[in-house]
Amino acid sequence: MGNESAVVVGVDGSDNARVALAAAIEEATTRKAPLHLVAAYHAPAVRRHSVAVEYEKVVRDEAAAILAEAAEQARGAGAEVTTSVHAGDASGVLLEQSRSAALVVVGARGRGGFMGRLLGSVAAALPAHAACPVLVVPRPADGSAHTEQDYSGRVVVGVDASGTANPALAAAADEAQRRAMPLVIVAVAGPDFDADARAAGDADAVRGVLGQCLESVRAAHPRVQAATELLEGSAAEVLAGITATAELVVVGARGSGGFKAMRLGSTAHALLGHALGPVLVVR
Repeated sequence: MGNESAVVVGVDGSDNARVALAAAIEEATTRKAPLHLVAAYHAPAVRRHSVAVEYEKVVRDEAAAILAEAAEQARGAGAEVTTSVHAGDASGVLLEQSRSAALVVVGARGRGGFMGRLLGSVAAALPAHAACPVLVVPRPADGSAHTEQDYSGRVVVGVDASGTANPALAAAADEAQRRAMPLVIVAVAGPDFDADARAAGDADAVRGVLGQCLESVRAAHPRVQAATELLEGSAAEVLAGITATAELVVVGARGSGGFKAMRLGSTAHALLGHALGPVLVVR
């Protein structure tokens, strides 16, 4: 592809891939970026060469047809579209595409079958290794996760002890500015982070990190309205609840391993399986 400004999305004909496509079209439009649609297929091994060739043609043609339909939809929405069909594992194909992309978008679930891995597997594997940020778009919300606070119209970023060194912070501020939305910087203290420990100073350390993050955002993005929150509970569960109403939740693919229950590497992995709204994972 060779276009570092492009938004890349994997399509496989599933309902969740269609949701991911819609999100990718919106991202490309917002960023004024080209949109590259990718389909990956895998033909099962067959002993007879002639049968194998015909089998591969069938699954490739199926992938191409799905891709053509998606491209028509994207062009109809005004996107500048390119497409490519690749033989191989979906994770590997999208990983390679990420090397020359601004963003990769995937659905949290796929359809599997001859089209290769479930996009669910891709969504779990790709964020940890992609060369660019990965936007994971889940199935429609079913109300299984919630938070008492409404984060509608806001971008939320989860931070850990790495503070301003966490690439998710800058990415979230960029997203908030691009969308003209407020930014909420969240740190989550775990179940064993009790009142006595908080009084002993752990909470002061966390608040110090939050304060540094807030200062950094205000200095680099003065037009972004930013605030901080210190919450309690399981980080993945808390952030999953926030995804039910937030415009976007941003997390790092790797955590610092500093404060208890704030290792966002493991949190990001768990979050992707329970999120009810889009999650941007940044390395």
